[in-house]
Amino acid sequence: AVGQAVKGAAGLQPLADGALEVQLAAVPAAPALAVDIPPDLLERVPPERRRALLGVLAQDPRPRYQKDPDRVYGFGFAGLEVRFSVADGVLTVREILEEP
Repeated sequence: AVGQAVKGAAGLQPLADGALEVQLAAVPAAPALAVDIPPDLLERVPPERRRALLGVLAQDPRPRYQKDPDRVYGFGFAGLEVRFSVADGVLTVREILEEP
């Protein structure tokens, strides 16, 4: 009905005109990781992309449910496959390969 929140829909509040307002909970930002990338691997990244890559890595690109320090993760970036591991707050780049 107009002017009523949907039953069971958490975070919804009725507005005067009958529209629903969604209240989103703030998600705390994860602390930035220290990034360890050997110079020879960083040289494989185009100079204009290096700062962006370091920013992505510092924000911990692992799935939130993954915390295995022995696992090697990877993702595509600027035509490259970046492989890394994370232990004790430090992300270490293991490989940077050209994507096929």
